[in-house]
Amino acid sequence: MTDETQEEPPPLLGRGEAVPRRRWRWLLPLLVAAAVSSLVAVGATVILNDDKGSPRAVVDRYLENVSEGKTLAAYGLLCDRFRTAKPFSEFTSTLQIEKLEAGGVPEHKIGKEEKIAGAKNQRRVSYTVRRMEGKVIVDVIVDAALVRERGHWRICGFKTRGPAK
Repeated sequence: MTDETQEEPPPLLGRGEAVPRRRWRWLLPLLVAAAVSSLVAVGATVILNDDKGSPRAVVDRYLENVSEGKTLAAYGLLCDRFRTAKPFSEFTSTLQIEKLEAGGVPEHKIGKEEKIAGAKNQRRVSYTVRRMEGKVIVDVIVDAALVRERGHWRICGFKTRGPAK
């Protein structure tokens, strides 16, 4: 039998006093936790500041759909009572007549939102819409009544107040 001595392989860093890897084990979990908490904070901020479900945003979306000719999408933003009283075919023909007579909704500006006194799930949103009256362009103020149905704001009626001053 031969007596051979095996030598130990040299350390990876070339020094016998290499820093053990376990000292840095906390760094990766810390970075992952910081990234996850940042994502949660950004997500919460986006959700809390999301205005898509507010009464003003619903009226704005409705008017944009009408101006872009997205009749079905606009009809979907109306409350059940309004849709029962005005079937889709009647709603479509009303929009077509309005477009021919007054130019539709080429421009609009959302105004103030008001709570309706004594009604928890009702709001009124005023807006100004630019229309043609004959050959004259007129800004008309309209109030949209909204109700909360199944967790979403829906438009339930319109009342024209008259020309903007």
